[in-house]
Amino acid sequence: MITDLQIPADATWIGAWEGFHRIFDGKGWAIEHDITVTVYGTQHRDGRIKRKIAVGCSADPITSEQARKLATALIAAADAADEPEG
Repeated sequence: MITDLQIPADATWIGAWEGFHRIFDGKGWAIEHDITVTVYGTQHRDGRIKRKIAVGCSADPITSEQARKLATALIAAADAADEPEG
């Protein structure tokens, strides 16, 4: 088990260790003030990092322009979540 882990390179915020893991926020995109896409993750003490994507949208329904911007942000977030560490 690794005990001296660096913060993930894309982390914009990182939480405290809770047992064998800690959570962090990564890159984010704001489509409009009420539509966001954020990569977040979990870093484990053994070195593994798992990233996921969160979508925040209080606008319902959204316009076609907003949908296109959201689609672009989701693709960018998926690419960022798949990037290897380092």
